[in-house]
Amino acid sequence: MFDKFFATFSMLCMIAFVTIIIWFVDAWDLRVISIVVLCMASYDFYLLAFKNHKDNS
Repeated sequence: MFDKFFATFSMLCMIAFVTIIIWFVDAWDLRVISIVVLCMASYDFYLLAFKNHKDNS
């Protein structure tokens, strides 16, 4: 339970940080890279936190 809470909190902090970068820094290439990294991190977050894994042990 706490692992999903901390994972969600960490993801929200990352989204807030990247949003600040995108909003206040006026460089289009940094915005593109930030969005790509945020998409990759969101996909990884979804796979690790909420995707059902079958235990093979």
